[in-house]
Amino acid sequence: MPGSVAARDPRAPIVKQSLLTTDLVVACAKQDLLEKADGELWASLVVGGDADAARAK
Repeated sequence: MPGSVAARDPRAPIVKQSLLTTDLVVACAKQDLLEKADGELWASLVVGGDADAARAK
């Protein structure tokens, strides 16, 4: 998590989320989607965007 958004993300300092699978291929695919979503959220927070709107995506 970028330090510049840690104060605005309640999951700071470390994001943990269960992928609810034991299948490695499925886990990798889910992790990629979550990583993209987090990147978009943090980018929105950096430019002063609406955190709730970014989380809803």
